[in-house]
Amino acid sequence: MKEHPSHWLRRFLVALHNYRALARQARNAASNAVRDGRLVLPSNCAHCGSTSKLERHHENYDEPLHCVVLCGPCHRAHHRAIGPTSIVARMM
Repeated sequence: MKEHPSHWLRRFLVALHNYRALARQARNAASNAVRDGRLVLPSNCAHCGSTSKLERHHENYDEPLHCVVLCGPCHRAHHRAIGPTSIVARMM
């Protein structure tokens, strides 16, 4: 039997909410670790070597201290390559 569209949407929205909460927890844990000196990050992009507009990228939010430093353009390109819903789809 085919799932009703509203049921799929509900499951998607719950998964999206859970994903965003997990992402927020990972960002906070990494920020606290940097602040406390428990995590030292490189000062250049892991992909292109740029030193401006650096951001942390988490491949797995269950491991918040394992992050890669990417510049903004490389970070956005990475997320475009993996697709915006692919992560949420795995959580559904």
